[in-house]
Amino acid sequence: MKIFSFKVILGLLLISVTYSAFAVDPTEAKKWREDIDFYHATLANKHLNLYHSISEKDFTDEVITLKRRLADLTEPQIVMELMRLTRLVNDGHTSFSIMSQSHHHFPMRFKLFDGDVRVVKTTAVQRKYLNSKLVAIDGKPISDVLRTLSPIVQHVENEFSLRASLMFGLTQDELLHAAGITNKARQARFSFENDDGSELMLTIDSVTMKEFVETTNTSVNENRIFTSRSVTHSDNLNLSYDAVTKVAYINFSEYSELEEMNMFADAVNDFLDKQQAKNVIVDLRNNTGGDYFVGLHLIYALLLVDSLDWENGIYVLIGNRTFSAGMSNATHFRQMLNATLVGEPTGANPNGYQEVGRATLPNSQYAISYSTRIYRFQDNNTPGVQPDVLIKPSWQDYKKGEDKALQWVLDKISQ
Repeated sequence: MKIFSFKVILGLLLISVTYSAFAVDPTEAKKWREDIDFYHATLANKHLNLYHSISEKDFTDEVITLKRRLADLTEPQIVMELMRLTRLVNDGHTSFSIMSQSHHHFPMRFKLFDGDVRVVKTTAVQRKYLNSKLVAIDGKPISDVLRTLSPIVQHVENEFSLRASLMFGLTQDELLHAAGITNKARQARFSFENDDGSELMLTIDSVTMKEFVETTNTSVNENRIFTSRSVTHSDNLNLSYDAVTKVAYINFSEYSELEEMNMFADAVNDFLDKQQAKNVIVDLRNNTGGDYFVGLHLIYALLLVDSLDWENGIYVLIGNRTFSAGMSNATHFRQMLNATLVGEPTGANPNGYQEVGRATLPNSQYAISYSTRIYRFQDNNTPGVQPDVLIKPSWQDYKKGEDKALQWVLDKISQ
């Protein structure tokens, strides 16, 4: 199955939906016209350079066309068009947030392997669907689903963040329904296929974001190499240590407040210094962003550990979900700590527009964001920060719980 490039469908695309059978009435159309004018003016005035990828004329023509068609569109169609229009700006920090309104999620998580969408996390009750391929939603083939979602999912800068955004989009109830993929709100029929060709069907209700996060915790069995923590701030910011190999593993999946990071970084520095650690592995594969200046405090703490192998002992794991500040700090680790980057390209580009300003549309109350800075973390432009060592996870490796990128680093260290 082929995933469409994030550059496809630049022309006007009106998504057909079944969310509502009726177009907005004249009063609502007037309110949406006001929202669209506010949207356009805010992006034009607040974005550092709104027209870096699409001309001012083309963007304005898109806005005018949308306003002219309001009387023929349902509210979900208008939302989908604004999401599509925002994607034409072509930077991941400029977005139209469908999740700024009430939103629900189907309690499964998906990951793309070799063109197949695989179930990698479920609730405990739905354990039997783990490892299976998602082949359809409400009877619509997954290839068609992804084709529909490709031009509208947000936070996309390259083909790698497109993959990550699509996989999350497959869980989003309101998005799937507004895009005409699911037949009704709050429920959908997912069709799966096992590797032996057998089929599974599941009709599932969506849940709140809180329930989604808390319940989708049953996953493919992972053969975890680092199990005990030596320094802990949270489940997503902690350090494990192997005293035999003198290898420290730092899971840096989320940013804390500056004061909390300083406490964690000081504890890491003290621990590594006492252990006379030689090697550090920093895992940024699930770090989708925050404040990269906070991450610099961790880098500074590591710089003060004299025992580390400063020529060959620092490694950073990156992947398609490494975005925004996570991407920025990956380049900082490479530049400041002589780190070797291992894994897959990042979802954020090293050179481009970042930092987020926010606004709320006055009538519909949907949130929008826009980029306010431009950064250059490399001399050359590449789609994502490219790893020094490219390691793509295969489904067979993942299914067996093998972390090939981490294992490559450990093998390299042992040599």
